Amino acid sequence: MPNEELKIMCLKYKIEQLKKQLKKLEDKQVLTTDERITITGLNNRIKNYEISVSILETSDLLKDDEIALINREKQLEGRYDIYSVTDQLRLGYITFYPEDFDTEKGSVGYSISMPHRGHNYAFKSLKLLSNYLSSEGIEKISVFAEKANEVSVRIIDKFSEEVSYEDKSNDSFKKYIFSINNK
Repeated sequence: MPNEELKIMCLKYKIEQLKKQLKKLEDKQVLTTDERITITGLNNRIKNYEISVSILETSDLLKDDEIALINREKQLEGRYDIYSVTDQLRLGYITFYPEDFDTEKGSVGYSISMPHRGHNYAFKSLKLLSNYLSSEGIEKISVFAEKANEVSVRIIDKFSEEVSYEDKSNDSFKKYIFSINNK
């Protein structure tokens, strides 16, 4: 872990230095075309470094060798952006919303960007998020998809092979309630 802490410190230092450069340029009254291009480049580099820091700071329960789930609000509920660990590309997102705060249950949804589909990112994200939610005391999650959405139905079926579930499907939707606290 000391290696990761050192990487985080170095990245934060780089971000700080880039922001100083950016401020100097933005404080100018008149900018040349090259300076505007430089500002765009600096903003992109800052964003990429910030994503790298977020990935490194992410709980081990929310990342593996391939992807990391980042919740910018730092809350249990909400949207977790899915990033590639190797190149910091945003692959999509997965969400968790409690159905009722009095029960340890909530709904999960996901979306993978078109160019990144077909790599099992939704399934891997569902596994990571369910492990994390279980560690936070959530006992059940519901996942559902229109039956016409064959890819999501396959993801639900694959997840059901690893986790006990209750089938709440109907004619239009496949809906499973997964018990994630006893995997």
